[in-house]
Amino acid sequence: MCEQPSTPQGSKAQTPSTLSSTPWREAPKISAPNLGVGNYDQWDEQTKSLLVESVINNLSIPAFFFEVRLDGGVEHNDVIDGQQRLTTLKNFYDWKFALVSSEDAPYLSPNSIHYAGKKFDQLPLAYKQAFKKYRLAVIKLRNLEDGMRLEIFRRINQGGTPLSGQDIALRTMGQSPLHLR
Repeated sequence: MCEQPSTPQGSKAQTPSTLSSTPWREAPKISAPNLGVGNYDQWDEQTKSLLVESVINNLSIPAFFFEVRLDGGVEHNDVIDGQQRLTTLKNFYDWKFALVSSEDAPYLSPNSIHYAGKKFDQLPLAYKQAFKKYRLAVIKLRNLEDGMRLEIFRRINQGGTPLSGQDIALRTMGQSPLHLR
């Protein structure tokens, strides 16, 4: 039998969460509260293109965090983290930008010849279907207290340490700077 983790008195860590897989095309049904970060279309074209390539090739992308709230008995999903990624996927699907050329992005797949430089409507059918069928990892948080949404956003986006050039070089050569046994 597994015990539940204890929560110190006065702690705000009593937020139930749910992990699910959601079709990305539900993005228009999701609202984005103002987190003080402004415009949600801030990425350059190469960054957008690499995200779309990851989706087309069924590669994992980071989970999306939502706050679930009820308004008049209707469930709303407010984006805590992932709005830029959702905006990019929706804009590509809506033909608002073309992927950059193979010369302008380090695409992973040798099949990039079939999608580089193209808008969604110009993709071969197999790539359109792969894009439409992609499922997002979604974490839904409930019962967030005041200030928790912004704190969660801050922790997700400021908690990591950027990789050094040496870390990247080691990973490129198939070596890991951290060996777990």
